[in-house]
Amino acid sequence: RTQDQEGSWSEWTSWTPCSRTCGGGVSAQMRHCSTLRASRATTGCVGLYKRYHMCNTQECPAGSPDFRQAQCESYNGKQFMGRYYLWEAYWDGENPCELNC
Repeated sequence: RTQDQEGSWSEWTSWTPCSRTCGGGVSAQMRHCSTLRASRATTGCVGLYKRYHMCNTQECPAGSPDFRQAQCESYNGKQFMGRYYLWEAYWDGENPCELNC
């Protein structure tokens, strides 16, 4: 620790359950920063408090429901701006991680 760094990290938690059973999911670990005293000069802890890794990256079996479409369909039957819609997933081509309905 430096003089200005008053914090120390806890141990990493266990990995969270994978967000998907197939097709590529994400799991995370967290840790907490403990500081000895509150001070404007204190920088706390250096480094990440959360880290991620990919999990269950194997392809889903043929005929499995499309994960993105299922997320969009969860809004079917819910009012949006005074109307009801049937939501469909689409790709915008710019950000493959973004969900668009």
